Amino acid sequence: MSSSLSREQFVELCGLIQALHDERITPQQSARLEEWVCRDEEAGRIYVQYMNLYARLRWDRRREPEPDRALPSGKAEASRTPILGFLGDVFRAGADLLARPPVLTLLLTIGLPGIVLLVLMVDATRQPPAPVAVAEITESHRCVWSEGDAERSKGTKLFSGQELQLREGLTEVTFTDGSQIILQGPTTFRIGNAGGGFLCGGRLAATVPPSAQGFTIQTPLATVVDLGTDFGVSVNAQGATEAHVFAGSVEVAAMVPAAEPSQPARKVHVGQAVKVCLVGAEKTPRMEAMAAAPTTFVRRIPASDNTGLPEPRILFAHRGDRDPTTEGWELHWNTRRGMKAEGCKVGPIDDQAAAAWSIDDRSGHSGGNYQILAKQGLTPEVAARAKANGWVMRARIKVVSGEPVVNGLCFCSYWGNDGEWLLRPMLDPSGDQCLYLRGRSSLGWNATVKIPDSRDRYVDYEVRYHPKTNDADVYVDGKLVATGCCKPRLGKKVLHFGTFTDRKAEVRFARVEWGCLGDLSGLRIE
Repeated sequence: MSSSLSREQFVELCGLIQALHDERITPQQSARLEEWVCRDEEAGRIYVQYMNLYARLRWDRRREPEPDRALPSGKAEASRTPILGFLGDVFRAGADLLARPPVLTLLLTIGLPGIVLLVLMVDATRQPPAPVAVAEITESHRCVWSEGDAERSKGTKLFSGQELQLREGLTEVTFTDGSQIILQGPTTFRIGNAGGGFLCGGRLAATVPPSAQGFTIQTPLATVVDLGTDFGVSVNAQGATEAHVFAGSVEVAAMVPAAEPSQPARKVHVGQAVKVCLVGAEKTPRMEAMAAAPTTFVRRIPASDNTGLPEPRILFAHRGDRDPTTEGWELHWNTRRGMKAEGCKVGPIDDQAAAAWSIDDRSGHSGGNYQILAKQGLTPEVAARAKANGWVMRARIKVVSGEPVVNGLCFCSYWGNDGEWLLRPMLDPSGDQCLYLRGRSSLGWNATVKIPDSRDRYVDYEVRYHPKTNDADVYVDGKLVATGCCKPRLGKKVLHFGTFTDRKAEVRFARVEWGCLGDLSGLRIE
C-alpha cells in the first residue's frame, strides 16, 4: 500500500500546517494550503487530525495557570507557547521521518487498517439505534394505497410514527403484543407503539387478546382504551368518533380542550356504542350513547383463495334481525306428526351486538325453514340464467346449542335445474362448528369439514357454482375447502335455510344471500 502523497508533498504540507499555527504563513502559502486541503482527501484528513490535536492542547493550556516568568524572546517569536513550539519541532522532525518512503509505507501498511477499524467503531457508537418494527401487515384484500404511499403487501414491517393511507380494500395489521386491527378503506391510520395508534379518519375493527389489555386507539376527539375485548372505531370527515363494542368492554374518554374540565371516561360494554362529537358554537366535545352496529365493520379478511373472484348480483337475501317474511321469504314448518309448530321459536336476536334471526327448537319437536320459490321470484328464467352464468350462495351462521350429529343441525341450500347444493353446519364434541357436505365433492362422498376455533362465533360459508363443470366450490371464512360439490336431484327449484325437524338446537342466521354471475340484462325478478 502506498500514500497518494509523495515524500516532497507530505513535507510541504506539514510545513504549511505548522506555518499556519505559528501565524507566520504568507497569503500565497494560505491559498496553496486551502486549495490542497479542499482538493485532496488525504491532505484534508492530515489537516483535520493536526487541527484536532492543536485544539486539545490549546484547551489544556487555557485551563493551566499562567507561568510566573516571561518566556525568552527567541522562543516567543517561534511559537506563542513552549508546548506548541516544542510540538512544532517534534512535528517537523516526525514528519521528516515519516516522509521517508520505507517508514511511510510500513506505517500505512500496518497502521491504516487499525485506524480505519477504530474510526468505524467510533462512528458506529455515534449512530442512533436501528428502528424496531412494532407491527406487521399480516393480511390484505384488494388494497389500493394513496398516491405517495408505498405499496404494502403481506409481511411488510411497520414502525412507530408510520402512516397508512388506504384508499380501498382491507388490510390486517398485527402488533407485537398480539393485538390485531383491520383497516377498512378509505382509512388513514398512524402507527403508535406496540400498544396502539392514531385513527385520523376512516374505520377499523380491533381484536385484543387478554395479554394485551390496554391497547389504545386515539382519534381527533377521543381515546379508546381496550379492557380485553373486540371493538370497532370510526372517524368521519368532521372528526366525530364512534366506538362499538362486539365483546368485552372499552373505556372511552373525550379529548377536550385544556381550558375545559375533563369529562369522565365512560365504560362501554358488549352491544353498546358511544359517539363523541363537537356541539354548540364553542365546539365542545359531547359523548352520546348509541346502539352498536357491528355490521358496519369488517372483522375478518377473506383468505387469499377467495381474492379477486367476481361479485354476484344479489337477487334474494336475508340480513340481520329482520323478519325474513318481510324480505320475500316464505315460512314453512316441518313438524312431527301430532306436534304443533309452536315447539319451534323464531325471532330476532342480538348476539354480541351481531343482529341475526334465531330459529330455536331445543325441544326437537319441530323445525322451521324459509323458502324462496317461483312465486317469490325464483322463476324458471332466473334458474336457467343462473345455470348458464353461474351463481353464488352465502350464509353467516352461528350454532348456539345442539347435540353432536353426523349430518348437520341446520342447512342453507339451493335446488337447481339438475342438482342440489347443501351446506349443513353442526357442532363437534368440543363445541366447534363443522360443515357436513352432502353429496360428492373433492373430499369424498358426504364429507365433513372441521372449522377450528369456531366455538361461539359466526362462520361465513359460500358456495360458487361453475356452469362448465356443473359443480361448485365451497369456502369457509373465505378459504377454499372443497371443490366439485354437487348432489344430483330432480325436483322443484327452491332456495331455503332453516333447521331440521328432529334436531335439538338453536341456530342464528346473520346473513343468507343468493345471486347470479355474469350478464343479467333483461332478467326480470318478480
